[in-house]
Amino acid sequence: HLWHPSSSGGHHLSPRDLEPHRSVGDPPLDAILDALASEGGLGAATDLLVLAHRAAAAPPAARTPSQTLLAAFLREHSSVPPWADWAQLERGQEVFLAYAPAIGLSLYYRSLIAGFSIPKIAAVIRSTGYLSPPSRPDQVLQRLLDTGQLVAACVAFGADGLRA
Repeated sequence: HLWHPSSSGGHHLSPRDLEPHRSVGDPPLDAILDALASEGGLGAATDLLVLAHRAAAAPPAARTPSQTLLAAFLREHSSVPPWADWAQLERGQEVFLAYAPAIGLSLYYRSLIAGFSIPKIAAVIRSTGYLSPPSRPDQVLQRLLDTGQLVAACVAFGADGLRA
């Protein structure tokens, strides 16, 4: 876990405590990225979900190694886990909607701006190009709007929004 238990204050771990976790990846996605790199790589703004849907639509016999991994990843992560508690998720949606203005102000005007100024976070943003050059300002704006649209869809339509 990346935070202390609530019994000891529940605060985040110190940078020293977090350092060993910085090089820990996500093995299935790391395998996909390695396969993509061996097939010629991908651009800074490549959408892996789009690639996964294209891979799933390709005939299995015609898939490249990365497409095989992408299709398997999509298949595995496209269903809701059996432990999902829909009633609890809907309660969370209601809380989010009740406090959305304060959450938005806190996130957009405090957390994101401050977070982007932290050198290690800024380095990740620069290296991915997702919210910085080579992405154009209109692409960055579209990504931020897409994220907002996803959050809105998840909370606006109750459990149906989450199931989508």
